[in-house]
Amino acid sequence: MGRAAVVLGGGAGGLAAAERLRATLPADVRVVLIDRSFTPSLGLSTMRVLRGRRAPAELAATVRPAALPGVELVTAEVTGIDVDGRQVQLAAAAPVDYDALIVALGAELDTAALPGLDAALTSGVAGQFYTPDGAVALHRRIEALQSGRVVVLIGPPPFKCPPAPYEAAFLIADQLGTRFTGGAARVDVITAEPRPIPVVGTQVGDAVVSTLNATGIGFTPGKVATAIDPNARTITFADGDVEPFDLLAVVPPHRSPVAALLPALVNPGGWIPVDPQTMATATPGVWAVGDNAAVPLANGMALPKAAIFAERAAAVAADQLARYLGAGAPDTRYRGDGYCVMVVGENMAAKVAGEFLAAPAPQVLLRGPNRDFYDEKLQLERDWLARWGT
Repeated sequence: MGRAAVVLGGGAGGLAAAERLRATLPADVRVVLIDRSFTPSLGLSTMRVLRGRRAPAELAATVRPAALPGVELVTAEVTGIDVDGRQVQLAAAAPVDYDALIVALGAELDTAALPGLDAALTSGVAGQFYTPDGAVALHRRIEALQSGRVVVLIGPPPFKCPPAPYEAAFLIADQLGTRFTGGAARVDVITAEPRPIPVVGTQVGDAVVSTLNATGIGFTPGKVATAIDPNARTITFADGDVEPFDLLAVVPPHRSPVAALLPALVNPGGWIPVDPQTMATATPGVWAVGDNAAVPLANGMALPKAAIFAERAAAVAADQLARYLGAGAPDTRYRGDGYCVMVVGENMAAKVAGEFLAAPAPQVLLRGPNRDFYDEKLQLERDWLARWGT
């Protein structure tokens, strides 16, 4: 059947990679995109669900063949990757052979990794905002809360979109309205991080803390949660402290879906280390982009996990793959430039933007907040749905 370039994962990175490959590779090279459902959504839209501005059904795209002409879409679960035999094994489907591979399988929530979290989520005393269904359930719980303490609990990185938990805190305070401003309800952020978004340095972190303080949201850094008691509604931390809550909005631990699929390629955390300029893995013919990749930065940390980085890295990986297969693609290099827009109140947003691969540390600033950045975030959602929606 000729040569094949295969992309695993139909999220932001996988879609961008497949699109670029089809535009770059000659027609006699197959481009195959494999995903379990082809119904991606953006994290920024999930935050809109949390605030009650979107319903889950409004934000999921359904990728059809017409959106990616010339790309073979295979709906299946990936169960194994044989890098020696260059073959992808699928559940209830025939295996797919490849000549070159891009892995873009994202990151998964691992709620079982924090003792008591599953029980807290099931009982309704806790919620999470990383899935559309989770965000709408948490929105309803916030709406029903008449008084008490809402704790936004952030564990150690990595997790998707580092500004997201802080945006969640602002959105929760905004939804509480007079319950929050009048003192009946309070919102506190407790994080394992030394400061917000530590990967980008003190300027951004200090600015986020100042905005939290100005809004009236509490902030406690350096606290690693070890257990949740859903009956007592308490959080126990590694230092022995115990904090009460009435409603918990939690960032669940994240895990890599590729740890079991590519054990020889992952680091101790289960993520795939890549060359920061090319997205190449240690195995020739295999690249990784998006949330399942570990992109090292000059300050020793890793590139944040966010759609904008996945899309831009995917273009680089696709060009490098095309060159690997002998096509006349440019020798594109990844620069690590990107941004995240963080809503901080009604129609107001700040923008974290800069060059993350800069040396000796990322050169990133927080700008705003203002209405223009809020409108920009809405436009990003509109563009995404117009590109990939039905």
